[in-house]
Amino acid sequence: MKKAYYFTLDAALSLLLVVFVLKLSLNVFVSSPEITSKFTSVDIARVLNTLQIGELELDYVQELIANNTIVNLNNTVAEQIGEFWSVGNKSLARKMLSAFTAKYIPSNVDYSVLINNEMIFNTSLQEGNRLMSSTRMISGITSGRKRTGYVARAVAIKARKNTTLVKKGDIISSSVMRKKNTGTNQNYVHISYYFTLPQDAIIHDAYWFVEASYTTTHFKAYVNGNSLSGASSQGEHLFDDIKYYLTPGLNNATLVFWYGNQAKLGGDDGATHLVVKYETNATNTLSNFRYHYFAEVHSNCSIRYKKPIFAVGNITSMTVNLSVNATNVTLYFNFEGTSFTIGKKQPVNSTVVFSNSEILATLSANGLSYTNLTNSYFWFIVDVDNFHEREEFGQHRAIYNSSYVYTEMDLPSFVYGYIDITVPLNLSHYSNRLQSDFYRYVRWNFSVSDSEIPLFVDSQLAWLYYTFIPSPSQEVSANGVVLYKHPPKPFISEFTRFGYGNKSIKRGSNNYSLSFGYGYGVNPFHSLATYTLLIRNFVPYGETFDTREEALSDAIERLNDTLSDYTKAIGISSDVNELGSVPSLWGPAILEVRTW
Repeated sequence: MKKAYYFTLDAALSLLLVVFVLKLSLNVFVSSPEITSKFTSVDIARVLNTLQIGELELDYVQELIANNTIVNLNNTVAEQIGEFWSVGNKSLARKMLSAFTAKYIPSNVDYSVLINNEMIFNTSLQEGNRLMSSTRMISGITSGRKRTGYVARAVAIKARKNTTLVKKGDIISSSVMRKKNTGTNQNYVHISYYFTLPQDAIIHDAYWFVEASYTTTHFKAYVNGNSLSGASSQGEHLFDDIKYYLTPGLNNATLVFWYGNQAKLGGDDGATHLVVKYETNATNTLSNFRYHYFAEVHSNCSIRYKKPIFAVGNITSMTVNLSVNATNVTLYFNFEGTSFTIGKKQPVNSTVVFSNSEILATLSANGLSYTNLTNSYFWFIVDVDNFHEREEFGQHRAIYNSSYVYTEMDLPSFVYGYIDITVPLNLSHYSNRLQSDFYRYVRWNFSVSDSEIPLFVDSQLAWLYYTFIPSPSQEVSANGVVLYKHPPKPFISEFTRFGYGNKSIKRGSNNYSLSFGYGYGVNPFHSLATYTLLIRNFVPYGETFDTREEALSDAIERLNDTLSDYTKAIGISSDVNELGSVPSLWGPAILEVRTW
């Protein structure tokens, strides 16, 4: 039995990089719909962070200057907004942004401005489904504080965090059955996944769940060359407590598949995942969201490799670079269950490259753009030679692990004092059994504290589909809001991945649920859902205290509260300032611009 069977502005708005050009040309941009209708969050954030108060030709700003509400004309617009926010005067910030928008931003552009995730201004009450986001760090002098005393801020210059690495398997298959007669074709399919742990990692727990393409497919499993107990296995297997086989630095997990009773294919059905729970001093441990590397695959038959990509940012270009041993390579693109052919090429020096223009042309011809992909999964499907489920043993084929998909995208900032954490979600409910451990309804719960900055939820699903039932219903929801629903959207036969961004995550209690019609289900015990969040490793200047010790104690307490249960500061740098009759400092804070 078969298992579960541009948006960009480019050169036109590069003028915004220069303040002088901004001063001369901003009004021209506004009067040119063909340019300004394409304003992105990056462009607006850049203007706010560059244009100075003294350069604004706004009556409202001139009033604030005249009555000494604004005293520093060298402040950027972003800094002045932040100053108003820091003293609790959001109404002034909102009015200034409203006046700025009316003069400089086209009426057909919807956007919002947030500081530390707190809404300051928006042009409409309803944010669109396709959001673009850009962040900047801001800080400055608070003109509203005049009392004498001490203020302090603190930074965790070194922290120990607990996090989770999840190495997900892809959908990879190659023939293990003879073409004309049943039985083995003597082919062995080798798949090696590579992943890196920080050099200082202390591994607390690790396991590996493997699920083959067919329930009868045989396989063996190796970690860093060590054969795991339980191999050879058939269909699926959970390898517990493999932490002793792992090491800081580069690791590899290898699977070898071969024929089992009536199994046409050997390979990974996309539900395989290796999970490592560890602690480290490394601040940023997320994988590179721009480079998506392939596993290394070796076979003596044609290979089909389905590579999932989760677009956590706004994609502006993509390329696919493949290092192979093959006669030809065919590339397909799949989004929401529908596939399109990009092209077929012969390798040159064992390399095949599909350019951004080729990929974008295929998407455009099928009514898609890069903006459709934001906060969604899509797939590149690679056929190494003409793919067949049944073949005779042939020449050696390979996809090497230097192959990758490159996605240029605008990402949330990971460098402005953030610590990333990934945690598995708790399975809270499952019901409507389809068969054995497969259920038609599954739900995970998790909580988000005030100190956390949500990034995304990701999931990998062990699925089962009765192919004799035509397209059962499929529905995915987050906190009661439907994120995907078939119908009317296309049916996804291999519902092995789903993820969503922080716009669907809220403070407090959250839930993520899957619901299917009869004929489709997932195994919640072999599926995995994770929540990835950011934590600031700093706190800005706080209240004014009578003594230096009180200010410092307050800053350290606020820092520990911000780091939460996931992280512990093991090195703190503090900054205490004595205030006379001069303004105090505020920040740093994160200003975010969203467009839709």
